[in-house]
This record gives sequence, structure tokens and C-alpha cells, in this order.
Amino acid sequence: MAVESGVLSWYPQSQYTPCPNCGAPVLVDEETVHQCERTRYVEYQMLLLRLQIAAFDQQFNDWLRTPQGRFESFYAARQRLIAA
Repeated sequence: MAVESGVLSWYPQSQYTPCPNCGAPVLVDEETVHQCERTRYVEYQMLLLRLQIAAFDQQFNDWLRTPQGRFESFYAARQRLIAA
């Protein structure tokens, strides 16, 4: 049985590529002159780090439930009242 290999061998190439730093679509020809917008860069990096941020939030909330965490929370609230 012969398989025809040329049927799906051509895919159109996009003229845009995502910037690895900010995720913005950049023309392939202008890839070397692209400069990331600061806001877009920060938002894209936060998107990439969302799993680590969620894990940190969970670990921090778990720590706040420990005796040491409860004491630190109480002490911080007390220090704010004294400073006010």
C-alpha cells in the first residue's frame, strides 16, 4: 500500500512570531528591532510565573495557620497599632 506523502506537506508560514520576552506578535523581518513595552513585558512574565505564584500563596497561607505564623500575624497587627 503506497502512502502519498505530499498531501499535507505544505503549511503556510506565519509572518509573525511571538516575542520570547513579552509574547507580542512581531513581524519575522522586524524581530531584531523589536522593543518590548514595559507593561506587556511584566504582564507576560507574571503569566509565565502564575503556577509559582499560586504555589507561594498556598504555602504562605499554610504557614499562617502554624503557631509561628499566627504569632507573626498577631505581632505585625500589634506593631501597626502601636505605630499609628
